[in-house]
Amino acid sequence: MAKQIPNDIDKWNLCKWTDTEKVMLSQIQRRVFELRARKYLNADIKEMLNLKDRHISSCIKFTLEGNFWTPGRSQGGHPQYLSDSDILQFQFDIRKDLIDLDCMKTITAYHYCYDLKEKRYQRAIQLSKIINLDLTKAKSINRTIQSLMPYPPSSSWLYNMCERNGIIIKTPQSLEEACRKHCNISSIKSIFRKHGHYFGRDPRLIWNADETSSAASKKYKVLVSSSSDIPLSSKPPEEQHITGIFPFNAAGTKMDPFIIIHGLQSLPDELKNFECFFASQKNGWVTLKTFDIFCLYFTNKISLYRQQLPEDIRNDTIILLVDNHSSRFTSLGIEYLNQNNIKMITFPSHCTHVLQPFDVIVARALKSRITTSKINKELNDFVSTLPTKAAKARYITIYSMCESWRMIPQLILQNAFKATGIHPLDEDTAVNNKYVYPSNVQIPSQRRYRINTSNEELTTDQNRLLIAEKTYSKKYTNVNQIPKFSDATITSYCKNTSNLSAGFALSDIPRLFKQTGPRTLTIFF
Repeated sequence: MAKQIPNDIDKWNLCKWTDTEKVMLSQIQRRVFELRARKYLNADIKEMLNLKDRHISSCIKFTLEGNFWTPGRSQGGHPQYLSDSDILQFQFDIRKDLIDLDCMKTITAYHYCYDLKEKRYQRAIQLSKIINLDLTKAKSINRTIQSLMPYPPSSSWLYNMCERNGIIIKTPQSLEEACRKHCNISSIKSIFRKHGHYFGRDPRLIWNADETSSAASKKYKVLVSSSSDIPLSSKPPEEQHITGIFPFNAAGTKMDPFIIIHGLQSLPDELKNFECFFASQKNGWVTLKTFDIFCLYFTNKISLYRQQLPEDIRNDTIILLVDNHSSRFTSLGIEYLNQNNIKMITFPSHCTHVLQPFDVIVARALKSRITTSKINKELNDFVSTLPTKAAKARYITIYSMCESWRMIPQLILQNAFKATGIHPLDEDTAVNNKYVYPSNVQIPSQRRYRINTSNEELTTDQNRLLIAEKTYSKKYTNVNQIPKFSDATITSYCKNTSNLSAGFALSDIPRLFKQTGPRTLTIFF
C-alpha cells in the first residue's frame, strides 16, 4: 500500500523557511525537507512524492545551496557564488535602496555578497542538522556544504552577476537634486501637524542625533535595477570606517560623541582617555545592534542630564529626532527609550536636508573643523609612538572628530534647530526653504515591515508591537509581552563579541540614574 502524504505537510515549518526561500524553492523541495525533519525515511518520501532514487540527494544538494529544484533539473559545472535565493534577496535590497534614494555602492556590494555567502553556508549547516544528516557518511553532501564556505568575490564576478540579473552599475548623480524633487510642502507640514506639539516645549527636552563618517569624498559607482535610469546615492563609500553619532539639543547642549570603529576586538589603551563612547563593528557601520547600544548610551546619559534640569520639567518626556535609517527599527533600543520616557520620532522621507538640525547646519560646521583640524607637536610626538600605521591614522581621525565636536559653539547648535523651524516652533521657516517643492510631487513609498518608517513616533504601542514582531519573528498582541532586558543583562548583551557584523560595545555603558523618591536618586548597574 502506497504511503499517504500527510494532509498538513504544507503547514509545517520545521525548517523555518525564509521569505526568499518560500518564493524561490519549489514546493516539492520544502516537502522533502519537512518530511526528513519529521524523520520519515527516504524510501517512504520517494513513495509519497513519486520520486526516484537519485532525486532525494539531488533535492537536498540544491536546497542546501539555496537553488530551485524539481525532479527534472540537473546542474553541471562549478557551483555559483550566490544561490537563486540569495540573488533574489540581493535584487530586493537593490530596489529598496533605490526607493530610499541611497543606492548600494560597489564597495558595499562586495561586503554584502560576502555576507550572503556566509549566511548561506551557515544556513546549509543549520538545515543539515534539522533533517538529521550524518555528514561523515553523506560525503557528497558534505562536499556541497564545504563548497559554500565564504570567500571574497572578485570585481569581474560582481559585474557579470549584475549583468545577468538586470542590475546596472553606474556613476551616481548627487542626492541633493533628487531629494529636492521629493521634499514637498505637504511632507514638511505633516511633521509639524503630527508632532509639532513637542517642538514648542522647553528646548532642553528636544534632541537630535545623526551620524557622519570620517571618509573623504571620491568618485565611485552604485548598483541600480535596470528599470531605473537614475542612479542615486547619498554619500560616498566609507574608507576609514569610523562613524560618529553626535547628539545635541535645541538649547545647544552637546552629548559626548558615540563612535563606531572598524573591526576592533578591544579598546586600545591610547583611546581610553577620549571623552566619547566607543563601539566596534566589522565595517564601522551603524547596525541594529550598534544602534541598540547607542539608545542605551543616550538614555543613561539623559538620566544624569535630567538631574541638572529644573524640577518642573525634570521628569518630562524627552524627544529624540532621527532619520529613518533601517537601523532605527530595533526592539531593544525602542523599549529602553520608552521605559525611560524618551520618544523617538523619524523625519519625513527625503526631507532631512531641510528638517534635520544636524544636516542643515551642524554637519557642515563639524566636517569643516575635522578637515582643518591641526595636530600640534606634542600630539604628533605621541602619535609617532603608536605601533602601526592603522593605529596612528585611527587616533588622528578620532582626535579630529572629538576635538571638532568639542569646538562647535552652542550658538551653532541652537541656530540649527531655529533654521529648521523645529525650535522655536515656526512651520513657515521650513515650508519656505528653497529646497522644498510644491505638494504635487509624488514621494516614493517608505513602508517597511508593515510599519511606515517616515514621520513616525516609533515608541507608540502600535509601532513597538510591529518592531518587536520584526525583531523576534513572533506575533505580540500586548506591549507587556515584548522581551525586555533586565539591567543586569544589558552589559553582557552590549559586550557580547560573538557576532562582529552586528557589533558590540568597547566602552562601558554609563550608569543609569533613576529618581525613586522625592529626594532619592538610585544608580542602576
